[in-house]
Amino acid sequence: MKKIFSILAVLIMTVGFFSTDVQAAKSNDSRDMKLFREMMDKPTKELDIFHQELIFLMPMLQVELDFLNQTDPENHNLKVEGDFGVWYINQLGEFSEFEVPFYVNQNKTDMDIYYKLGETWKKFSTPTIASMITDDITTPTDENIDEFMDMAKDVKILQESEKRRTFLVHLDGKKIADWLATGNKENPADKGTAGDEQFQEQLLKYIQDGFRTADSWYTITVDAKDNHTMNVSFNLSGVVQAAALSALNDKDKNWNEFERDLLESVAFYSDFKAYTTFLNPELGKKIEIPDEVLNSAQSATLIPDNITQ
Repeated sequence: MKKIFSILAVLIMTVGFFSTDVQAAKSNDSRDMKLFREMMDKPTKELDIFHQELIFLMPMLQVELDFLNQTDPENHNLKVEGDFGVWYINQLGEFSEFEVPFYVNQNKTDMDIYYKLGETWKKFSTPTIASMITDDITTPTDENIDEFMDMAKDVKILQESEKRRTFLVHLDGKKIADWLATGNKENPADKGTAGDEQFQEQLLKYIQDGFRTADSWYTITVDAKDNHTMNVSFNLSGVVQAAALSALNDKDKNWNEFERDLLESVAFYSDFKAYTTFLNPELGKKIEIPDEVLNSAQSATLIPDNITQ
């Protein structure tokens, strides 16, 4: 599996977020860039499994996604098992928190998300833009990898030893924004159960503005001998903030007081980071979705109104 492409796709699938000119990467013939390209050309493995943690912080709120992700290129399948947790405090100083276990089963262009509220499992099916991205995760083509290489504006080696090598990669937000637009065009929101085309178009615009405006980067540590990926860290705070500011400044939107306060908090005080650790495939760890989950009732929405109850 071309691991970095997979991680980026998972992150964009989960939330979506990255600025500048791709010519820098294409013309960079430094040793750092050559080693980065060599790492990207590492042969595909039959199965990749990694632990992913995404943390979003803002005043009085913390959101965390913690999950295992498993890809099976041979069967065009992706599975996710994890928890979605929220902690927050209201204006009266009262603390609240809740946790939602979930599974994701992606099979080619179809994706099912299973989540548990209380004692009940629900199923939400969607063939929207996330399905296109996750399909690219399980079966990345040479064209996919070339597209991702174009998204690397610049590469620097931060640390190097006999055992490990750590790269700092700056990303081209314009390229990522264009990639998202292409995916949305090929997988519009008016398919399946997602009848929210206008909302998705607006959200996509804000995210694209965030990518084009903010500086985005990640670090990746690989084994110096065989180039297998060990750890990856994304800092996407700037993109999230810029996207919220784009929404806040949208003259076509009449945000109410609560919405404006929320957007201001995200735009000026939020922090969003992601951490990935690859597991040893020889351990034989596999994600299995229980039958009681697979047989759960269909839900018309991904985020129900009673999620905090």
